[in-house]
Amino acid sequence: MDAERLPPGLFIFDRQTAAGFGQARAFVLDLRRLAFVPITSAWFPWLGEPGGFQGRASPRWQQQLKQAAEAPLIRRPEISERPGPLWPQGHD
Repeated sequence: MDAERLPPGLFIFDRQTAAGFGQARAFVLDLRRLAFVPITSAWFPWLGEPGGFQGRASPRWQQQLKQAAEAPLIRRPEISERPGPLWPQGHD
């Protein structure tokens, strides 16, 4: 599926682009469903292992991904689910 046809908030990164994020394989990032969870081994079981939790995004990608994640919350907050234990007060 090419980028023009992807739903807003869905990103498919090929291996080359994924490498720029510090990832060894291609991956999909779906920002249409977000959860605020603690960064602990209960939620991320490989957290303490080498390579278990890593990545980085350039400032350009950080801005683009932040906008993609925030857009549905701003446009249609009534349809946004709020999974996870750490949503800020007043957002549920």
